[in-house]
Order: sequence, then structure tokens, then C-alpha cells
Amino acid sequence: MEKNDRRKIMVLLTDGEDLEKSGIRTAQQLAEKRIVVFAVGVGTAAGSRSRWSTSRSAENRARFRGSVVQSRLDEATLRGIAEATHGSYEPLGPLGEGLTRVRRVGRDLDRIFRFIKAPQNGVDRFHIRWPWWGFC
Repeated sequence: MEKNDRRKIMVLLTDGEDLEKSGIRTAQQLAEKRIVVFAVGVGTAAGSRSRWSTSRSAENRARFRGSVVQSRLDEATLRGIAEATHGSYEPLGPLGEGLTRVRRVGRDLDRIFRFIKAPQNGVDRFHIRWPWWGFC
């Protein structure tokens, strides 16, 4: 991401399982850089086996040290990440409703941020505009 004072938005799609227990700490560091995180939770609290499909086979299962990986949704961690960065958490939902809500909030934030000036050093200069003359 560019290193400037502009506000940044990150959309995180995950089950939220934080095996290293560093997600919220990392989110706090992102907040210091003015990055807002919108977390979208994928999966269920009951969990399911991680799988994917390829063109050659119908289904593969993710394995770690010989065991099939069981993925569980951790909403508490995702809410913590979103709150640390002044973002929000949305569950994905069966039809992707969570992404639709995040997209809507992101559009609204873009409209708001357009009118908020980042702190600047220097002098603001404005051009006089005469719209009734048809030129600037």
C-alpha cells in the first residue's frame, strides 16, 4: 500500500482461525497506519473439512501432518480485528450477502473520505472559478 496520509480499506475474507494468536495485534498495527479492515467470515462455528476442486479431480482435502484440516469460523477474532481498525465484521452468508454489505459500506466511506482533508503542511491555494463564463 502506498505510504501516504490517504485512508486505506482492506477486505479480509477468512474463517478467522488465528493459530498464531496475532490477528488482533496485527490489526492494531494496521490501525496506526490508518488502514480500516472489513472482515468477512467464511464458514461455520461447527466447522468443516477444508477442501478444493481442480480440473483433474472432483475434490481434494487439505492436510497438515497427515490429518485432514478442520476449519472453524472464529467470529470473536474477526470482530476484534474489525473493531481495532474501526471497520466492521460481516458473516459471508449463503449467497455472499456479507460482501454486498461491505461493498455498500465501502462506497459510503469513499464518499465521506472524499470530503475529509488529510492534515497537510503548507498553504491552501484556491483557483477562482467563473462558471457562468464557461471556462476556468
